[in-house]
Amino acid sequence: MNVRLAVQLLSRSVATGLKVYKRLQHPGLEDSDGTAQFTSLVNDLFDALNVKLPRFGIRSSSNEIEVIGEFLRLVNVTEQNHIREGTVMFASQVTMESLRVTLASVLDLIRDLLSKGAQYVLTGKLNQDPLERFFGITRSFGEVADDAPSPIPKRQQRRRCAGYERGPLLAAATARAYPTDSI
Repeated sequence: MNVRLAVQLLSRSVATGLKVYKRLQHPGLEDSDGTAQFTSLVNDLFDALNVKLPRFGIRSSSNEIEVIGEFLRLVNVTEQNHIREGTVMFASQVTMESLRVTLASVLDLIRDLLSKGAQYVLTGKLNQDPLERFFGITRSFGEVADDAPSPIPKRQQRRRCAGYERGPLLAAATARAYPTDSI
């Protein structure tokens, strides 16, 4: 899935467009209220999970906590309705479980960081990009074409990569730790 295209499709402007065309009685959009509401919820969730600037950081009174919690409740209710009444879920079972784990983890992490004295939380920094970058770099140094190379080429790749990028990520990948690092 292309995330950029999904974000464009599930945006506030698409939700607004659905509402406008429904109001104008465009054929086929008579029952689009639920779709518009869902699109707005997903847009708000994307925004809550991508806070990158300190001035917009999530604080204990921020609306983003409520948005994430509301979407988590939506996931739970959708699954319960599917089990009890056989309603159609908006995503696969695996996706629903992944959403639940991700949203619950983010909420717990936000609450934990705020309770331990953090002034704000930047959810846009909670992602796997550093890991993807590291493994992308290691793959680029290797000559193995498949996705699961043997351990021997992996060791050679790590040795080559060690000279390329230093820091906590490399330390984590090579099983060393820097105890003085802080969040």
